[in-house]
Amino acid sequence: MTTSDSSMRHQSMARDEPQFVINYLNEVEELAENVLTTKQHIIDLSKRMNSNREALAALGKNKVLCPPLSRNKVWVNMGGMFIKLKKDEITDMLRKDQKEIEQEINSSRKSLLPKVNKLRDAQGDEMLKGYDLTPLDVNELTKVRQ
Repeated sequence: MTTSDSSMRHQSMARDEPQFVINYLNEVEELAENVLTTKQHIIDLSKRMNSNREALAALGKNKVLCPPLSRNKVWVNMGGMFIKLKKDEITDMLRKDQKEIEQEINSSRKSLLPKVNKLRDAQGDEMLKGYDLTPLDVNELTKVRQ
């Protein structure tokens, strides 16, 4: 028996030990939980973005039933309190919030692929191929069309 054979037997025995299996399962579970947490974060941000979109659409509609002095102001729920603010201020705040949410969603989506690949690697699966593609930006697109 050579040293490589004995080391192979030693590694296979180490994999059969309960502590190795427990450590492996803990690692895989931690990686999977990290992936699921990121996905849930993206879902929560998307819901918030949809709420903002609904609010912007409602602000865009001209309501005829409003008293003349209140047409430029609206009631907004902020942190559990209702506050009456100018329609333009709220619209600007919502648009800024939309941009921030969109940036956070994009960064979360970018961080998701390496996490999924790390999980697949820990499970012994192949890495995902083709999911790391990014769309062409405007400059690249114009160069391709030329």
